[in-house]
Amino acid sequence: FFFNDTATTEIYTEQIVGSVRCVQETGTWDHTNVVLSIGDNFAVVCTESIDSENRESVLESLKQTHEVIEVSLEQAEQGFCANILQVSNQKGDKFIAMSDSAYKKFTEQQLSILSKHGKIIHASLPTIEEIGGGSARCMLCEVFLQRNSA
Repeated sequence: FFFNDTATTEIYTEQIVGSVRCVQETGTWDHTNVVLSIGDNFAVVCTESIDSENRESVLESLKQTHEVIEVSLEQAEQGFCANILQVSNQKGDKFIAMSDSAYKKFTEQQLSILSKHGKIIHASLPTIEEIGGGSARCMLCEVFLQRNSA
């Protein structure tokens, strides 16, 4: 799992990692970032990818602290809609990084919800998506270290 803050990491690693199996009829994803992205106050999740036994409990858990944006299997697989990342600059401004593919696959309503949580920035990433098998989030690194005041 890859999360935007350490508190979220601790909460959701404990609650979700052990109970969720991301499954599609043809196999299992080896990275949850294809089907789940968690920002400070929102979560993008492909509910079709969560086994039916755990689906409701995962959604309820997410909804307690995050605005949930559900995406379809097609949006997750073909548009990389869950392969997005909320980032911030030194001033604390929030941004949501994604590929053009994701941007085009999100509905207007989904984009409207996301835009409440940060300015959406998107770029064309055909080589990463078609050859590398990943998208915007796969190209970014999250750092949770405390800043050195020296």
